[in-house]
Amino acid sequence: MKIFAFDEISSTSELAREWLHSDKHPLPFAISASSQTSGRGQKGRIWSSPPGNMYFTIAFNAAGLAIDQVGWLPMKVGVLVADWIKNQFKITVDLKWPNDILFQGRKLGGILCESSVTGEQINHILVGVGLNLTHAPKVERQLSAAIADVSTKPIEIEAMTDGLIDFINERWNDLDLTAVRGRVGDYGLGEGQYYVDPQGQSLLKCEGFSAHGGLKLVNIATGERELLSSAAESKRTLGQLTASMSEIIIADIGNSETKVSKYVGNKWHQTNIDSCLPDTLILYGSVNRNAEKVFLDQCRSKSVAAVGLRKKRVYSHGHYPIDQIGIDRLATVEGFLSQHLGQSAVLVSLGTATTIDVVSSCGEHLGGWIVPGIYSSLKMLSDSTDALPNLADDLSMTLGLGNSTKQAISHGVIHSVWGLVFEAKKLLNDESAKIVFTGGGSPLFEPNDNLVIDRDLIFNGLKVLAFAG
Repeated sequence: MKIFAFDEISSTSELAREWLHSDKHPLPFAISASSQTSGRGQKGRIWSSPPGNMYFTIAFNAAGLAIDQVGWLPMKVGVLVADWIKNQFKITVDLKWPNDILFQGRKLGGILCESSVTGEQINHILVGVGLNLTHAPKVERQLSAAIADVSTKPIEIEAMTDGLIDFINERWNDLDLTAVRGRVGDYGLGEGQYYVDPQGQSLLKCEGFSAHGGLKLVNIATGERELLSSAAESKRTLGQLTASMSEIIIADIGNSETKVSKYVGNKWHQTNIDSCLPDTLILYGSVNRNAEKVFLDQCRSKSVAAVGLRKKRVYSHGHYPIDQIGIDRLATVEGFLSQHLGQSAVLVSLGTATTIDVVSSCGEHLGGWIVPGIYSSLKMLSDSTDALPNLADDLSMTLGLGNSTKQAISHGVIHSVWGLVFEAKKLLNDESAKIVFTGGGSPLFEPNDNLVIDRDLIFNGLKVLAFAG
């Protein structure tokens, strides 16, 4: 496919339309520009197009496309763009119906699909894409982001623009519109995704799509249903709402306790359900179904809205199946990577279980171990023997050989943690890797040059998942 590149033009889509009407070039072809003076978005809005980002339009032949399938086109393009971003930058974006590309609740790009119709015949399709690479222009009533803010990979604008155009063209016929329905879920769009009305007062949940690609929503409070069939009806995602809030409340429902924390002023502050006002929104992650039921009953009694967070890799990638990892471990990984781009680490969460997860400097989650927690080990030794005491309240953090039964127990338990940590670091084979402890048992350890204590790491990771809502 021929790509025509310009330094600055009025609009790639306008020029493509002119060329189609004059039959100037055979289909398909693409037009890219370093900047646009009159870039267009949905509903005729101006798309701010300063230098440093990606702007292009591809003209495709529409042979075989039925009119009732047109509504699926923006989502098809969204999947292809999201796939390319994931391949290039190792991050996972979110798709907002019908045509926005988001990252952590911020607009990263947009899609404009247009078609020419004669009777029942679609003549051609124009696929327009704008993607923020190095600059995040202000967007009306939205937060914005750029790839350079969330990736350490060098940005090569011209090469990346050509690369994405080729990527879409090569896969255009392979991804049929039937498959799109299944693929959009890879990027958060579809059944289970939450939206809010423009005033942010009503929470709606997606129940799927209509045959024409419209979005089916149900109001959580009233049960009323509505169908979004036009971009003019689009609402904010829960992630967009959360990212814009000055205060966020998140609950971590673990095996031994439920912790609730409020994020305000870039810091976490411990709180509880009783202190929440009616209609307060609490987002939560849970690894304990019974405790989750108790938590939800408490929320209902206080008229507090509670929404469970979905597991999703955002900054991390790898072959560890997402359905095989607890949301607490996932949050530990995502929380670290969101704050330390390009840094490898051994992440240790000290709770009922001790979990150890290893991530590389490119964000690959290599795997980990799960063993009994420190206090679980002490209780197991005490409960399973007649002679060994329970040292839960008398734990010595000193390393070395124990010279008494108490020391042998406490030193052994602590050494078991350190042994796993240093074995994991050896397997990682990266001397610069950070060692990060979090969880309820982390205060037992003292930070030093080799050890970072981050008690809020899981909450930071749950916040990442909240922004991806």
